[in-house]
Amino acid sequence: MIISIKDIFFGANKKLAEGIKYGGLAFNVSNALIGGIYTYNKHISIEFSNGSGFTDTDSILEGSGKKRRHKKYTQMTTLFKKMSLILLVKQ
Repeated sequence: MIISIKDIFFGANKKLAEGIKYGGLAFNVSNALIGGIYTYNKHISIEFSNGSGFTDTDSILEGSGKKRRHKKYTQMTTLFKKMSLILLVKQ
């Protein structure tokens, strides 16, 4: 599941650099953190550092912080039913 999500990120932006930050797989562009993939016991969370500014027409993003937004996935089928994720990553 993580590899599939990672492929979505790199398919959207070839200039991404990946690393480990905050205990997960983080993605940076020009040394600026743009998001990441974080694993937990029962779900995977996809985080967007500036997700509050995204156009989220399907209202899939969660969170109410100043900038950061996330989406939790518990199953691979759920992830691919929500292909809106690809549009969010491209932002």
